[in-house]
Amino acid sequence: MHISDALISPAVGAAFWGVSLAAAAYAVKKVDLQTNSEKLPLAGVMGAFTFAAQMINFTIPGTGASGHLGGGLLLAILLGPHLGYLTMMSLLLIQALFFGDGGLIAYGANVFNMGILTCYVIYPLVYKVLKNRMGKLAIVFSAVAGLGLGAFAVAVETSLSGVVALPFTLFAGVMVPIHLVIGLVEGGITLAVVNYLRRFIPEKLAQMETDAETAFAPRKAMVSIGGLAAAIAGGLAYYASANPDGLEWSVLKVAKTIPEKAIHPAGEAIQNVMSIFSDYQMAGMENARISVGLAGLIGSVLTLLLVMLVVKSAERLKQR
Repeated sequence: MHISDALISPAVGAAFWGVSLAAAAYAVKKVDLQTNSEKLPLAGVMGAFTFAAQMINFTIPGTGASGHLGGGLLLAILLGPHLGYLTMMSLLLIQALFFGDGGLIAYGANVFNMGILTCYVIYPLVYKVLKNRMGKLAIVFSAVAGLGLGAFAVAVETSLSGVVALPFTLFAGVMVPIHLVIGLVEGGITLAVVNYLRRFIPEKLAQMETDAETAFAPRKAMVSIGGLAAAIAGGLAYYASANPDGLEWSVLKVAKTIPEKAIHPAGEAIQNVMSIFSDYQMAGMENARISVGLAGLIGSVLTLLLVMLVVKSAERLKQR
């Protein structure tokens, strides 16, 4: 659900940059790694895993569309909302800068849709409220709600940006239903990862879900998730669906074509220079499978390093 600069005006982009940075300041103030030093590498590993998982687009049968994991809910459950949000911000920045996925003008909007809404709306107001009543189904329901809310937000943002080819009512009417379906798959993936971690930390999982900021994460679990991230980015991502994702599919349904020219040419120019792994491939490499695998592995490592740098810097700022 990455919005490109072609769908966001500079004014709207700047407003969402402000909202996202304000949320980052709040997250920095609230995040606490002092009680559990292993949360820092866990955040890096989970960032790398989410990056890799987002590379795999899965086909939505009967639609011609595809979807991919958002990951915001998963990060919030395993890391807590504040550390999860900082991890998502770092992940989206790597994608926008080096992979041309999303845009720099639209970065704040993407952070809002995939980070703020999941970590600070869905996680506390939906997941934590429902988990004692619905059990495992709370994860699936929350994922569906998160994708639907994010899709609605995209329609609001394009409408505010004056994209006349995407009338709000019609665009939202297409965007929301397809992302509710994608949310079902995301819920299943999120549930599977949480259940997988239960094999390593069954006595601590309840604490992770209720008080994630102080939860302990064994190294065995981190090694497993890191290995899975490498396998996905370095191999499985090559077999991702070629169908347009939910956002592109919705734009095509409404506007019949996907806007290619950015509203703000300066942002596009910067991104053209920075996007050295455009379309998640190594430039100039003929073997597509190796090209995608190397780009995915590099992106996962960059995400891991940036997450750890951001969180470590946040801790030092707090100490000062």
